[in-house]
Amino acid sequence: RKEKALSAVKDLENSAVDHAGARAIVSRTALDAGSVKDLVFKLKSTPNTLVILGNVAGGKVTLSIGVSDDLVADKGWHAGNAVRALSQHIQGGGGGQPAFATAGGKNPEGIDKVLADWPNHFA
Repeated sequence: RKEKALSAVKDLENSAVDHAGARAIVSRTALDAGSVKDLVFKLKSTPNTLVILGNVAGGKVTLSIGVSDDLVADKGWHAGNAVRALSQHIQGGGGGQPAFATAGGKNPEGIDKVLADWPNHFA
């Protein structure tokens, strides 16, 4: 499990895009919930990083958002507020802190909408 997560870190870091001057890592994954949380925390430990992972596994869909502490402080980005808004796409709900939040839902197809809509929640 750890090896899979480590290789996922590299792949995800390589997929980063620039968004509002920050490094955004946005992806669909298919991992167990523990691995997803570990991944988000590992990735967001790098300053200037936003992480959004839409995970579909075992018929369940989860959305995890991590915001590095400097982006919370400097830009006022809030993972909890964003996850509440974006979880509507997966017919779910959730919340959390400014730096980390999760939501569960019952509409896996909604992940595509999340992956299209996220920039509207981090300006």
